[in-house]
Amino acid sequence: MAATALALGLDLDVVEIQLPGSSTVHILLSKKTVSAETLSRINVAIQSLEDSGELQKRLRRVIFSVVMDYALASTMFLVLGIVGTVAFAVSGVMIAYREDFSLFGALVLSALPAVGGGALRDVLFDRSPIGAVANPLGIMLVVATVLIGFIITSASQILARRQAEPPLALHNAGLLSFKAIQELCDAAGLAAFTISGFAVALAVGSDPLWLWGPISAMLTAAGGGILRDTVRQSGNVSALRDSFYAEIPLLWSLGLAVFLLTRPSMFTPEEIGVATIVTLIGVFVTRLAAVYLGWKAIKFRWKRTGRVSER
Repeated sequence: MAATALALGLDLDVVEIQLPGSSTVHILLSKKTVSAETLSRINVAIQSLEDSGELQKRLRRVIFSVVMDYALASTMFLVLGIVGTVAFAVSGVMIAYREDFSLFGALVLSALPAVGGGALRDVLFDRSPIGAVANPLGIMLVVATVLIGFIITSASQILARRQAEPPLALHNAGLLSFKAIQELCDAAGLAAFTISGFAVALAVGSDPLWLWGPISAMLTAAGGGILRDTVRQSGNVSALRDSFYAEIPLLWSLGLAVFLLTRPSMFTPEEIGVATIVTLIGVFVTRLAAVYLGWKAIKFRWKRTGRVSER
C-alpha cells in the first residue's frame, strides 16, 4: 500500500505495522458475486504463487521499482549525480591539460565519463528519452567545469610567464599531484555512478536483479571512462587490459543486489539507505586501494615468468 501511495504521487506520511499473526496475502471478495468454486480456484492460485516464490518475487519487483523511482527524484540522488558528473569532468580536464588536448578535446574527455556511461545504460534498458537528453544538467555541469578549468589554467600560464615559473607548479607527490587528484576524482565519480546505475536497474524493474543491477552499475560508472580511454589511447584501454576498474562497481553492486534480495519482504527505506552508503564508500575506498596498492585485473591469459630453455 505504501508503494501504491508513492506511485500515485500522494503526499502523506506512512507508518507500516505488521500485525501479530498476519503473514500472508488476504483478498476480500463478495459472497453475492463470487461463487465458492471461484474462491477456491483463487485460493489455489495464491497458494501456488506462494509455494513457487513467484508472489514474493513480484512483490519485490513492484516495491523496488516504485521506491527507487521515487528515490531517484530525491535530493540525495540529485547530489550523487552532481558529485559524480563534476568529479569525472574534473578528471577529464586534468587529463586534457596533462596530455595537451584542445579545448574541444577537453569537453569530449570530460563529457564521455560524465554522461557517456549513463547513455549506454539507457540504450540497454530502452529508457526514453535518454537521461542526458531529458535532463541537460549533466552537460551543463561538464561545460561549466571545463570552462572554469580553462580559465584557471590560462590564468596560471599568464602568471607563470610573468614570474618565469612553470604553470600550475604542483608537487609531484602526495595528494597534490595531478595523478593523485585525477584518481581521487575518478574514484568519487565511480562510487556515485555505481549507486545511480544500480538504482536505475531497480527503477525499471529489471529481472533478475543480481544480473542486471551490476551490469547497469558497471556501465554507468565505468562505461564512459572506457569510452574516454578509447579516445585518448586509440584503443589501448587500461580498464580492459590491466586496471582493476570496471570490476569494482560490478562486484559491489552484486553485493548490494544479494543483500536486497535476501531481505524479508517488510524491509525499510532505512535499510536501503544504509546499504547504499556502505556500497558508495566501498567503491570509493576499493578504487583508491587498487590505485595505491597496485592491484591489477585478472588476466585472461597467464604469462610465464623467467626464461624457458629449448632443447
